[in-house]
Amino acid sequence: MSMPDELAMVILQNCSLAVMVADAERRVIWTNALFNDLVEDRLLGEHLDSLQSKGYQWLLDHGGQMELDGKGWARWIRISRKEIAAHTVWFYEDISEVQQLRREIEQEQYGTDPLTGLLNNRALMQILEPQVSRSRRYHNPLSIVFLQVKPFLCEAGSQTRVKEQTLLDLSRMLKEQIRWADQIGRFREEAFLLILPETLYEDARKLASKLSKSISRLNQSLQKGQEKIVAAFGVSQWQKGDDTFKFLRRAECSLEAFQI
Repeated sequence: MSMPDELAMVILQNCSLAVMVADAERRVIWTNALFNDLVEDRLLGEHLDSLQSKGYQWLLDHGGQMELDGKGWARWIRISRKEIAAHTVWFYEDISEVQQLRREIEQEQYGTDPLTGLLNNRALMQILEPQVSRSRRYHNPLSIVFLQVKPFLCEAGSQTRVKEQTLLDLSRMLKEQIRWADQIGRFREEAFLLILPETLYEDARKLASKLSKSISRLNQSLQKGQEKIVAAFGVSQWQKGDDTFKFLRRAECSLEAFQI
């Protein structure tokens, strides 16, 4: 028993894939709503040979995955093609979230934060713990600077992208301010940690003051719509009896007390 054409069209129109259908003469005869969202131009009636000149050659891929770059966005699309009764049907599945999750997992394994490219929490701890052990054994000076950014007042969508750009600008500035021996990473979503080997408390405090002034200058150069950065600093030097947790906790607890 065959499915009525009208029912088939309803299913294709409401499925979770973008769909394009071409006839035996290689002309686009039907697309669904998701396809129209994916492709800006109306392609109904277009000959498949003309798609290349319009920049849509990727639509005719026989199968596989492709990354599309747009103005301020990127998408990963999985493409498949079927020949059905003298017609060719292409299916396009948006797998951007899956690819992003895979990328974040890979970056977590490699020790980098997916947004800023700085060290992530795991990598920071792998660096800090041996430094603490070294100070415990040889009594070398070791300091850390904890930087907490006031949460941004933003919602999903374009405002989230503005927040991410601000954090990216901040992370770049911080990286430019440290010595080659120092390490910096994104400790939490809106917190950064600087690990400063062979550094006394007063020197770490001077660095925090310098960073505070740099943030003030950065705020003056932010683009329209970017929320100003409000940051608090906590500074701590390793002391005898400190483990990694106690060392970090003292820096974090000093956020309110420490005045730049």
